[in-house]
Amino acid sequence: RDAQALSTRHREGRLVLVNGQSAPRLELPLGTTQRWRVLNACASRFLQVQLDDHELGLLGRDGQALGAPRRVGSVLLAPGNRADLLVSSDRPGEHVLRTRSVDRGGMGGSMMGGPSLSREVALATVVVSATAAGSPSGMIAWSPAAAAPDLRDRSVDRTRTVTLTMGMGP
Repeated sequence: RDAQALSTRHREGRLVLVNGQSAPRLELPLGTTQRWRVLNACASRFLQVQLDDHELGLLGRDGQALGAPRRVGSVLLAPGNRADLLVSSDRPGEHVLRTRSVDRGGMGGSMMGGPSLSREVALATVVVSATAAGSPSGMIAWSPAAAAPDLRDRSVDRTRTVTLTMGMGP
């Protein structure tokens, strides 16, 4: 089990940054709502992002907007995934933005061993207070995205054929 944990730690690395900083303190003015665009730029770490004592408003994932915000406790981001979140600062105090452990499954019986379980990491401390330095840029006006058109009953304008082959020759 220790070898398995060590293997996962080496694949994921030891350092997780937020806006280029290790474990920063983020100040939010009390009573505001901000839109956060979150990107998992880790090479192999999965992030189950949550803000302690808060629900998040999920606006969309990977550039695909939802029709209306959906309340979530956390958001799972694989490497390269993005999420647009609404964060309301209605609870004063210090709150930890963290990623919970994620069990990615494993290839039992292989050289790497059993399941791959990433460890929990505190990403940032979010300080919510009436005296927090805020700016109008931190406040947002959000309107729902227009629904994508339903293309299932439309005719196809054009098609193409792509043939993938693999040979043994040069």
